[in-house]
Amino acid sequence: MAAYLCPPAVIHGEHAVKTSEIVEEVRERHPDAAWAPRIDGIAASTGIETRGWMLPLESAVAPGASGALSAVGTGPAREALVRDGFTEQDADRVVAALEAVPAPQTVQERTAPAWEAVQAYGERAARGALQIAGLDVSDVDCLITSNSTTPALPGLDVALANRLPLRGDTTLLPASQWACVAGTRSLALAADLVAADPDRVVLVVISEALSTTYQPADDTLESLIVRLLFADTAVATVVTGRPRPQSVLRLDASWHHTLPDTQDLHRLETRADGTHFVMDRRGP
Repeated sequence: MAAYLCPPAVIHGEHAVKTSEIVEEVRERHPDAAWAPRIDGIAASTGIETRGWMLPLESAVAPGASGALSAVGTGPAREALVRDGFTEQDADRVVAALEAVPAPQTVQERTAPAWEAVQAYGERAARGALQIAGLDVSDVDCLITSNSTTPALPGLDVALANRLPLRGDTTLLPASQWACVAGTRSLALAADLVAADPDRVVLVVISEALSTTYQPADDTLESLIVRLLFADTAVATVVTGRPRPQSVLRLDASWHHTLPDTQDLHRLETRADGTHFVMDRRGP
């Protein structure tokens, strides 16, 4: 049984970030990095001059709202200094100096605004896809979502079910761990669903703020490449079991395949300063 796809709605990040801006920011922050002499060539090899982010570059590189003592607090720090022989006056001066040292943004500071943007962009893409397909939100029988860069529970599926809103009996299938393969896997799953019921209408929505993996303090080559490659985008499409006037692609067959023992090649790691995308050159 074939599946039929309507043209996708693609919503690019509204904030244009130039490669030259990224190179300038990284070079200033990491002048002694091993790859610093090659940064211009590395940047040029990507072939990317501008990418769209949901939030501006300034939001990614800004320091956190709290100072360097935010983790322990000024009180315990002052007490420790006094116990170590500092006078009260000297301890106050040291604490004030440490408080003035900028600290990295916390996970919450990086993720919370991006999560709001991911929901808004996902909604725009969903509405655009339905409009392209000539359908209404009430026609959707199943929603497949993917969002890996801004972990949240409830996730994008529940957010869109309320924002659109969808029928109460709409099947929600969140795929928060699919990341880079979300596009193909979600379409394969949608094809399976409409094969079981050709009258079913499946809405697929993927919304990712990959700019959250831009970590200013990370001086690894892998982090530099991530900075230069990634953009923020939301995309949505409608998959049906019967052809529609708006259908542009027929999917005659689909299959699922997972490469064993590859889980360490590309991954997201949540650290104190946020989400890091870790790549291994052995990966596909």
